[in-house]
Amino acid sequence: RYTLPKKFFFYPAQFWEHKNHKRLISAAAKARASCPDIHLVFTGGRRYAYEDVHAHAESLGMLPHITFLGYVPDVDIPPIYRRARALVFPTFFG
Repeated sequence: RYTLPKKFFFYPAQFWEHKNHKRLISAAAKARASCPDIHLVFTGGRRYAYEDVHAHAESLGMLPHITFLGYVPDVDIPPIYRRARALVFPTFFG
């Protein structure tokens, strides 16, 4: 149902500021120097701070290395966890 890369880090969270998506994107952009196949997969509706997160990813040239899945029903989340290399959860709280 979802087009996912072969390898990716998964972050299932809404795009609230405290979920820290922008810092994760910045870190991934820096890490690409030594790990060029880094890819992030985000779930969460395209609201709250989504536009800001998307613009940040674009400013760093990270859009080709991020998959924004949008809202994903609970039943579809476990298979994404299983396919992921790792779960990342850089939230300040929550």
